[in-house]
Amino acid sequence: LTLEQKDQLFAMVDLENNGSVTQKEFIEGWEFMVEYILEEAAAQAGLSTVDIILVTSSILVCLMLTICFILVALSVWHNEGEFTAVIQSALIGLSGLAAYQTKTLTKDTRENNLESMVSRIRHDMQVSATEAED
Repeated sequence: LTLEQKDQLFAMVDLENNGSVTQKEFIEGWEFMVEYILEEAAAQAGLSTVDIILVTSSILVCLMLTICFILVALSVWHNEGEFTAVIQSALIGLSGLAAYQTKTLTKDTRENNLESMVSRIRHDMQVSATEAED
């Protein structure tokens, strides 16, 4: 944090404006600071709320598909030789395919985010170098 940001944070935390911070003010300020730092870190990483929701949703879908895969696999193992085993085997294959596709989509998204982040960093470095030369 810069000195200006520290002063602003202290001013926000010192609600009584008496130059000192009580325990209650500190706790409320700490919660605000953690939220602020997390938002800034997400913004610097190029993550939006939509990106976070998509990744979280993808992880939950993968988890549910994995659980379904395990449960169906156990059911098929228990019902060897029946027609339902064939149907359940097909479901296992489809759930495995869906999990693979979801994993591939999230990997592509991460790679695109990484490429854009690298491009932004290179651009910022070039701008900083140009400003330093001037």
